[in-house]
Amino acid sequence: MLTMNIQMRKVAAIPKFNSRSFSLSSSLSVEQFSKSQMVEEIEAEINERQATKKTLSSIYKNVTNFKTKDNLTNHLFKSIVYNNPDDKTGLIGINKPYGLAKYKPKDSEFCLEDCLPDLAERLEIEKLEIIKIPDRYTSGVTLLAPPNKGAKKMFEKHKQRKRTERWLPDSYLTIVNGHANLNLIDDFAVELKEMKTGDKSLFSDTPKEPVIVKEIPNHWQRLQKQQNLRHIHVTTVNKSNKIPLTLLSVSPSKTKNHLIRVYLAHQGYHVLGDNLYSYRVKQVMGTKVAWNQVSTPEANKNQILTKNTLDLFGLHKSEVYRIPACIHFWRCLLPGWLGKEKDLTIFAPPPKYFEQTLLTAGIKLDMDSLMKDDKLVQYGAKIKPKKKTKPVEILDENVIKVL
Repeated sequence: MLTMNIQMRKVAAIPKFNSRSFSLSSSLSVEQFSKSQMVEEIEAEINERQATKKTLSSIYKNVTNFKTKDNLTNHLFKSIVYNNPDDKTGLIGINKPYGLAKYKPKDSEFCLEDCLPDLAERLEIEKLEIIKIPDRYTSGVTLLAPPNKGAKKMFEKHKQRKRTERWLPDSYLTIVNGHANLNLIDDFAVELKEMKTGDKSLFSDTPKEPVIVKEIPNHWQRLQKQQNLRHIHVTTVNKSNKIPLTLLSVSPSKTKNHLIRVYLAHQGYHVLGDNLYSYRVKQVMGTKVAWNQVSTPEANKNQILTKNTLDLFGLHKSEVYRIPACIHFWRCLLPGWLGKEKDLTIFAPPPKYFEQTLLTAGIKLDMDSLMKDDKLVQYGAKIKPKKKTKPVEILDENVIKVL
């Protein structure tokens, strides 16, 4: 019956629209076209979210899945970003994957140290040792070298020179939650403070966490309070036009005690994928408020992301723990490494999960421009405050009265 009715009616020509002007070629009403277009847009959005969920979920899930030691060694060999035969120190630079530790951890059978003999064999080197490596849950530049060519000793001299001349030669790409606009060079102190959380401490026998101290005391007061002076340079690279995420370039003087995560959380923008310190970023009615250090139970330490972010990533609220910490060591500068006034800069592109996160969030990253515009940053010397002196009044050429 339905077929007969359709045959009896005069069927209008299928509407066509111009791809440039989107003008209709038939008498189809605007309301009908709007509804049809809305349905198509909804279906396209659903398909896009499903595709994104499959892509990001699978990448996040398998980001630390190295499968076998041989596969990991192959990956490390293909990830070499510096191997210069003219470098007398024999320095090798690799792009370390996320989740790979220096030594074998309890929760993984893989580590970089175990892969060094096989990697040295492929490079036709007798032996390799680790000169510099980022944190386990930080990807990026890792330096290796033969132990008999003086690379380690030279690197230690470089570290001393870096402190003397106040360089910030290491730079990290970081994705943070929120639309940040951070462009600054900052000096501050870091102190381990006891927390009433009942959690096991990462850095001491008692439950302590690193805390940023902005009021910097003098050297002896810092020693008494066990505070360490730190410096950092932060620049905003790009922002997402879809969700509240921002890409930053961060150059710290040191990274000990999760400095990057702690400092950015202190600024109100926690690192995407950080479930250690993201709880410090609090908002009330959309406004950031001071973090309460006194009591924070472990259950409240999971990062909080907006619904738009979760939907775009194709993740449920219970799956935020899958997101890896988005910190990548992308630039290592070694001034004078190749000779007098011949600096060595080693760059490493972000890993797949990092790039896919940027692509999904709509954050543009031009590595060529970033490397081209890259500059060495120095922090300023701390000026000691002058001692207060009492004002004086000259009564006579030979008489001075203290006021």
